[in-house]
Amino acid sequence: MPGAIKKVMLPGMRAESRKGGARPIRPQGVSSRLPFILFVALVVGLFIGYRHITESEPYRTAETFVRQSAEIKNAVGEVHDCRLWFPFKVDFPDDAPRIHLTLAVEGAKASTKVRVTLTLDREKWRVVAAAYEDQKGIIRPLLKAGKPAAPAGK
Repeated sequence: MPGAIKKVMLPGMRAESRKGGARPIRPQGVSSRLPFILFVALVVGLFIGYRHITESEPYRTAETFVRQSAEIKNAVGEVHDCRLWFPFKVDFPDDAPRIHLTLAVEGAKASTKVRVTLTLDREKWRVVAAAYEDQKGIIRPLLKAGKPAAPAGK
């Protein structure tokens, strides 16, 4: 049979391995696991960062302020849940840290977003500005200008 096609069998190949067709090449080592490792590290980093912020004194001060606010109670009812939301940021005007937090507040009647600004004053965090979004989408202030709230714990 001069025109017959011969199948080449490499050393180590068995006849049954050729029947299934070519097998895909899989990368081995760290390069195959790197995207997964980076994804897991990112998720763990975000979780640790979230926990660190929600256990901090500024967050607890903002949450206490929101839970005790009469206007928030009128708008959403009794506050059931208060979670950190985006955006939040930290800046340093006049060498004192200022933190801007957004809290997602769920109450008995409705839910809203509350924006709270805190500043460090004599080792205590004070709420210097706060506003919430009502059901119509209007931003309503919770503090009058020039009247910062008392520090937490007083």
